[in-house]
Amino acid sequence: MPPSQPRALAVEPAVLTILGDAVRLGGQCEVGGLLVGRRDDDAWRLTAFAALDNLATEPRSRFRFDPIAFAQAVAQTERRGLSWLGFAHSHPHGPAQPSAIDRVEAWRHCLQGIAAARTDGSFEVTFWWADEYGMHRVPFTVTAMELRP
Repeated sequence: MPPSQPRALAVEPAVLTILGDAVRLGGQCEVGGLLVGRRDDDAWRLTAFAALDNLATEPRSRFRFDPIAFAQAVAQTERRGLSWLGFAHSHPHGPAQPSAIDRVEAWRHCLQGIAAARTDGSFEVTFWWADEYGMHRVPFTVTAMELRP
C-alpha cells in the first residue's frame, strides 16, 4: 500500500538553502534530485536533498534522471538510516507550482518539491502530493536551526 500524504511536514533550513543554491546554479535549466528524511507515520521531516544530473533533451523545461543513479542514491539514503520521501525540481521560467507537465508526469504517492527563482534573486519552494485525484499543496514548517557549541 502506498504511503499517504503527510499530515505534517517539517523542513530543515539547510534543505531550503541547498535547493535555492541549486536553482541559482542551474540558471536557465531545470535541476532536481531526491528529497530525503524521516517518516514517522504521517509526520515527515525533510533533512536532505540529493541532486541528480538532468539528462533531459529539453533541460530548460524538463527534468529527467538516470534510473541507475536514482537507485544508487536511494540505496545510499537507506544505508544512512534515512528514507526517500520524493523529488524536487526547479522551474527556472515559471512559478513554484505544478506545471501541466508536472501534473501528468509526477510520480504518485511521494512528495514533490518545486523551487522557482524570483526576479529579485530570491527563490520560493513549495511542496505537493500527487495522487490519482491530482496534486495537492503540502504546507510545511521550517525547523529551528540547531546551534552546537
